[in-house]
Parts: sequence; structure tokens; C-alpha cells
Amino acid sequence: MALKHLIFQILACFIIVLAIVMPFSNAQLIIPTKNGLVSGKTIITNGRTQFTYRGIPYAQPPINELRFKPPVPVKSWNGVLNATQYQYSCPQRLPINFYIEPNSLASKTSEDCLYLNIFTSNPSSAGNMSVLVYIHGGGYDSGSGARWSGQILAANEGIVVVTINYRIGILGFMTSGEEDIAKRAILANNGLKDQSLALQWVKDNIENFGGNPDFITLAGNSAGGGSAIYHVVMPSSKGLFRGVISQSAPYGATLPFIQSRIAFPISLAVAKTSYQRFVSSANCTRNTTSLIVKCLQALTVQQLISLQIVQRSNNIALSFPVADASTIREALHTAIPAGRFHKVSIMMGTTLNDGYFGLLGLPNPGSIAQGIPRQGFIAITNNAFPFASQRVKLSIQYQYTNWSNFNSPISNRDQYGELFNDFVFAIPNEYYADQFSRYVPTFNYIFAHRTSGTYRPAYLKITHTMEVPYVFGYPVDNPAGFPTTFNAEEQELSRHMMSYWGNFVRNGVILSFTECVLAANILSIYIWEMFSLLVWPTRNINWRKNPTDLSSPITWPEYTQDTKKYLWIAPNFQVKNNFFATQAAFWNQYLPQLSIQATHSTMTPTNITTLQESHSSESTYMIATFVLAGISGIQLELGSSSCALIQLELGSSSCALAMITLQHQ
Repeated sequence: MALKHLIFQILACFIIVLAIVMPFSNAQLIIPTKNGLVSGKTIITNGRTQFTYRGIPYAQPPINELRFKPPVPVKSWNGVLNATQYQYSCPQRLPINFYIEPNSLASKTSEDCLYLNIFTSNPSSAGNMSVLVYIHGGGYDSGSGARWSGQILAANEGIVVVTINYRIGILGFMTSGEEDIAKRAILANNGLKDQSLALQWVKDNIENFGGNPDFITLAGNSAGGGSAIYHVVMPSSKGLFRGVISQSAPYGATLPFIQSRIAFPISLAVAKTSYQRFVSSANCTRNTTSLIVKCLQALTVQQLISLQIVQRSNNIALSFPVADASTIREALHTAIPAGRFHKVSIMMGTTLNDGYFGLLGLPNPGSIAQGIPRQGFIAITNNAFPFASQRVKLSIQYQYTNWSNFNSPISNRDQYGELFNDFVFAIPNEYYADQFSRYVPTFNYIFAHRTSGTYRPAYLKITHTMEVPYVFGYPVDNPAGFPTTFNAEEQELSRHMMSYWGNFVRNGVILSFTECVLAANILSIYIWEMFSLLVWPTRNINWRKNPTDLSSPITWPEYTQDTKKYLWIAPNFQVKNNFFATQAAFWNQYLPQLSIQATHSTMTPTNITTLQESHSSESTYMIATFVLAGISGIQLELGSSSCALIQLELGSSSCALAMITLQHQ
């Protein structure tokens, strides 16, 4: 099967050249799917005709008795479905004030939101183009598939791009949490199940849009990147994709001495406690679980979201993936090192300063530009690690102090940003890259360029989501109304990034005109892959998916535990070796040993309780983490208007209301 597609892909090189100059008929706008006909529209992108199909339903509306239930495949329809505009975004706690096409339904919310969007340059190419399915971020409780347009990336790289909506917040992730799954009134991870059903719809139908159902790559940023990683351990997603691109994913803590307490996905015990609190606050306490569910289904969606907003400060587990022994059978930090995941190629990475946007979640965010006083730095770091011993806390403060200028508020602010960048993003990213690379081809990157025309505060540096516009080609053809400007150097950077991402998506088979000269070598690569099974029996029968081509500014080497090679993505592309060596040694080697010593010393150890008993403290920790790591695609600016109040419980003696203006990049 793979050899047949390889031959088709080589021939497609020549077909693409002809297709560029050939006119398209209106008939190509109407596409058959297994559920019925859909009609789209054409857009000219960089002089190329692009076909878009927006607002295609993949599931029945999850309303009434289907609220809190797993998704049900969409029913067939009669006639031609008008797929020319985005549909509603899913209900969420944040206002959808990020860039969406003017007058789009996506700027509004509805429970009837399970739709996907397709961007393709040649729907008549007989399933020759590779496919990228992109999952939006937003901390698992905000965002929309309409957040990023795939038309520039699809046109530039000759691939099909699909974006999806999925249920978020309590509607997508709350579970009643009973141990016996047969008695579980509300099943966990319906948002992830939505994603899986969307993937199945794509696999079943994408060939009619020019996509190859056997060459699907799953991608996402932040919570979307985390979702993509969850799918590699979800049994229901097996066979639905051949590669994963995970950008700035909040994997959860990877430190051995705290994994069992605050690992993600969250435990059923914590999820159940959160559910019971929510039921009580909703006045839905009843004698039977079925009556409780009926009560929750009878509430308006506005009532549910309002309750979620009120409870978010101390009931954060309502809105995150759960290790439910079914959808997600175990935590990532046990499944992936043991090789219990679908063997697909992996591209992953972070921005250089991903965690810096978490500075806006600190008390008195209006003063962050002036820095953090030394005593404030000590108090915040103490309260941010409630389970750690005093020795561990002091070690963290020592490691993240610039001792040549330790009383400088600016220095303390930046060091705090570095601390949480390392703990939440950089070190977990390297940890999982190490584990994945033991089994599958893995490529790792660091995005290291601050956008010249960004309106984000300078102290956020190269922060969360800053790379995403470059992946989607916005610097090349900036959509009207997008609140960031780009210069010529950034346009070229975006072209290179689209090429790297596109090459990975193409699964090692090159489609662009300048790369067709490599076609003669592809068969030999295929033969080598078959032979390599004799050398690496644990590796998957899969293309190595190296993102490099002849036009790339530098070869992107494969990441391994030994070499730890990162692609440094900036106008001056480089390869960095073992870039996080010092930080990784501190978090993954020194602190665990220190914690063990502290446990056996005469010092008072950290109080250890059951998961259910420690839920309040665990929620506190998770709030601190996800204020930093969980909100994707969101531009957080300081200000006094249009603010969301997020209660940050940073410890028993410090509870602050941080006013955070939530605006999207």
C-alpha cells in the first residue's frame, strides 16, 4: 500500500505543475462525502486558486439528551450542504474576541458546534495530497477551529489542511468519575472523543477533497499539541494518523518525585471530587446519578458556563483530560517511556520563552513591567510548589537567581519567567522527546524569534504561540484585521517554516516543484526503511519524515537521547546540541535526589495525603501551572478594561485576584 502511494506521489509532482496553470471548473466546488454533497468556495492565495469548505458537520449536535455524552456520527443530509462559512464555536468561558472573519458565526457560540473546515488546492487530485489536521489550543476550555486559517499553508505546500471544533470546558471534559465505567453517569474526555471522531470523518472522506487518507498528520499548539499527544496513547485513535506535530504542549510535570501527585491527565479521584462540587453548586444533587445528569442537561448553557467560571479558581480539574482507564488508560509519563503508544513520527518543540506569558498570572500584573521585588520572588516560588520540601524550594530559588544582580526587580521577574518556562514547557518537552526518540523518528525545535510587529509587552519575549502565525503563513499573506505586522525577513522565515512543516506532513514524499528532482531517490529511501527494520526492530514501519528538503536553510537532524539536537528556528537557522543540559540536569537529576534525601532526613517532610484529600492543594498547583501553560492562542495583555478575573491561590497566606486582559494574538 505504501509503495503504491509512493508511485502516485511521484507522478503527482508533474500533475501539480500542470494544475497550477489549468483553470478550475465550478463542478469542483461540489464534493461528495459519505454523508452527502458539500459546496465550498474559491479564494485566491498568492496567485493560486484555493478551495475552502467551512462548517462541515462531523457529529450530531451534542444538545439535550446528547449533552455530556460521547459524540454521535452526523446523519446524512439531502441536497447540497452550503459549506462556505465557519460555524459556531463551542461554548466557553472566555469571550471570542480574537481574530475571526468579520460577521462569521464563529464569533458566537452554540452547543451545536461540532464542525470542521477543509482547505485544499486541488480537490480533484485523486487523493494524492498529504493532510494536516490541526487542533486548536485554549487550555481545553476556550478556542475555535476558526482561529487559524489553513489556506496559505495548504496553497504553499500542496497539502490539505483541516481545522476542527471540539467540546471544551465542562461540556467536553467533566466526568462523574465512578471507578466502574459501566456505572459512570458522565464519561470522561468527550472533547478528545470529538477530536477522534473528526479524525475518523477526515480519514473516511478526505480523498474526495484531494487528500490521502493514509498520510494524515495530527498537529496542534498548546492544549491542541497536548491533545495530539494524548491521541498517540488513545486506543480509539489508532490508525487515524501517521505523524504528530506538538507545539508548546503542556505535558504536565515530569519530575519523578511529584509525578504521582500532579501528573496529567488528571486522576479519576480528582475528577470525581470536582464533579461533585460542581453538581452541588448547580443545585443538582439528587438520589440517583441519572437524575443528576438530567438536572445538568436541563440547565441552560449560559448557566453551566457561568458556574464553570465561578468554580475555576478552586475546581480546575473540571476542564482537563482524565486518565479514565478507557479513553486514556494511563498517564503519559508511564505510557510513553514504556513504549505503550501508537508508533508514529513525532515533531515537537517550544518557543524560547514559552512560559513567560505566565507572568501575567501573578498578583498585581499591572506592575510586572517594573519587575518583581526579591521578597515577592521568594514568596511566589515558595507558594508555587506546595508539595516540595523546603530544601527543594530553596534549591529552585538558588538556581533561578541572577546572583550578580539578585536584588533587581527586572532580573527577578525574568528569572521567574525562566523558572516556569523550564518547568512547564522546556524540560517536559525534552523529557518526552527523549522517550519518543527511543521508539520512533523524532524532531525537536526551539522557535527563537520575537516578531517585530507584535503588540505583546517586551518582557514576554518570545512567548507562547508566537510561532503559530509563521506556520500558517500569515507573514506571507497577512489576513485583514490580524493584529500583528511582519517584515520581509519574517516573511522568509515563515516560508521556511511552512516548508519544514509541509515536508513533515508529506511523510517524506516531496510534492513541491523544486523538490521533484528528489523523486528518483525516494524509492531507495523506501527500500532502506524496509531494511532498517532488521537494524531497529522496535521502530515503526513508517517514513522517517525528515522535514528537510533542497530549499531548506539547514538540515534538521533527528533528535535522539544521546545527541539532543534541536532546530533553532530564527532568521539565522542553526542546530543546537543539548541546549537545555543545565536545566534538565537540575530538574530531572538533582532535585529528585535532593527530595529523596529530604524525605529521609530529620527535617519535617512534606505532608502526604491521598489524592482526594489533597485535591485543594492539587488544584492550587494546577492553577499555577495552567495559568502559565494552558491558554493557547491567547494574547495576554495588561490593562484595566475587558478583564477576566482569575483567582490565583498561590498558598494559604497569599490569594490574589489577577486582572488579566484576555486578548488573542
